[in-house]
Amino acid sequence: MKKKIISIFITAAMSVSMAAGAFAAEDGADAVNAEVYTSMSEAEKTEYINDNLSVRLQHLSRLVSISSNQALDKMAGEVKAALDDGLTAVEIKEAIYHSGAYCGFTRAAAALDAADEALKALGQDIPYESRITSTEETRYDDGLAVQRFLFGAKRPTIGAVTDDMEESLKLQTLFLSGICFGDFYNRVGLPVYEREFLTLCTIAGNDNCQAQFSSHTGGNLDVGHSKDMLRAAMLCNEDVNGEEKTAIAIDVINANTTELNENPTPERPQPTEAITADYASDSEELLSLMEHFKTDDKENYVGRNIDNATQDILIAATEAVINGTEIPASENKATQVLIDLAVMGAQGGRESELAGKISEGYAAGLTKDNMLAVPLLTAPYNGFPRTLNMRNALSAEIDAAAETAKTTVTMQIGSPVMTINGTQQNIDTEGTAPVVIDNRTLLPVRAFVEAIGGEVAWDDNTYTAALKYDGKEILLTIGSTTAYLDNEANTLDVTPVIINNRTMLPIGFIAESFGFMVEWENSTQTVIITDNTNDEK
Repeated sequence: MKKKIISIFITAAMSVSMAAGAFAAEDGADAVNAEVYTSMSEAEKTEYINDNLSVRLQHLSRLVSISSNQALDKMAGEVKAALDDGLTAVEIKEAIYHSGAYCGFTRAAAALDAADEALKALGQDIPYESRITSTEETRYDDGLAVQRFLFGAKRPTIGAVTDDMEESLKLQTLFLSGICFGDFYNRVGLPVYEREFLTLCTIAGNDNCQAQFSSHTGGNLDVGHSKDMLRAAMLCNEDVNGEEKTAIAIDVINANTTELNENPTPERPQPTEAITADYASDSEELLSLMEHFKTDDKENYVGRNIDNATQDILIAATEAVINGTEIPASENKATQVLIDLAVMGAQGGRESELAGKISEGYAAGLTKDNMLAVPLLTAPYNGFPRTLNMRNALSAEIDAAAETAKTTVTMQIGSPVMTINGTQQNIDTEGTAPVVIDNRTLLPVRAFVEAIGGEVAWDDNTYTAALKYDGKEILLTIGSTTAYLDNEANTLDVTPVIINNRTMLPIGFIAESFGFMVEWENSTQTVIITDNTNDEK
């Protein structure tokens, strides 16, 4: 009989007593609290793990937990123990490789390099050999097929992309099928059901990804893995994940109403033929897959919403969180908000701060797509659980903010596009754009007033514009520095002018008269106009 990975220090009598006591409660309707498991003695945990989790899966789960937590000082010892218990070098490296989709490509690449060093030190160095089975042309369809095989019984339309989908959600859906499943689940080296188990173990090592952990708990139970098996995996890796993450994971497992699916779908045969690939190592091959985040973004959603220079800053900020180094900052308000969102996504657990950050983003002239593009840009570094957490939470908060947000209008010098509450639209059909004349910034009046829900009337005979908003009226005449607010005369510092048949003037007097605040962002030459009427006095 193959030896057990964990030594047993308790007697059979203790084991029987434990099983008949605390764990018998699992037959009841109420879920057992995680403390029942985490408070066991080390000897009791050892017995429970060995009774419910094979030696093979103990090793595989520890490999991905080490990868997820970057506990690389434990890698050499675990590689040796796995080899001693009969796992192959390919199985060891394939488990770590699989974790990349769920903890981040760079984390898994570092873990693969550490495993290679350990294998080499043990005389087990093996040449690189590709285990990819899908071609560039088939990887999306192959991924969608395994995604629906695992989750389609409960969600038959999983992976479906529709024309009316929000752009960021559409891209997230494409990434999941093509990359998460297409680039990982179809590989040679490990069967599908073991991969689903390793996915769960990797997510357990992440912070604040309970929603994704819950989803894959259901996936594991559906394929025939028991709650006891999953709980045992969490206890097996408690020294790597820590007590808090272990307790959270066990509570999520306990909350699932299924104890064991006694009639799981038979596991589908895994592909056996790998394609030829020219890389120096598994880590180099894994990092090359990051390019798929660009090639799968066929409509260039990320590129249209975040320029290349800002992308570099956001990636640097994400890597700084991962590596524990100094996070870059920007004097540009809009860029700083995007940096903050990238950092929040990499750290996880900061969803309660999103509403305030979204307000800052709108005030700095960002659109909702500028902000929603951030987690999709940083997905290869954060892994899919953190990415889904952040994009979904960000989308929900943006929708909620739209219900109560102050109206914010931004216009940029020379640009015919303005934003209204984060949504871009043309200023008009003529291509009118704000201009600078004699060191004064002039904006198209009609576009602003109509953007905030006001009305504009034009008198051709007197060249007078009547602006109405929230019960107030402003009268402006071309060539005159006198403006009337509710029939009271005011002196403007610049006369209104007509450019391309549009009335242009400094917006300060109008905005402030209607209860709006005007800010100037010099680095981007942007005027930011925000509703100030509901501020507390």
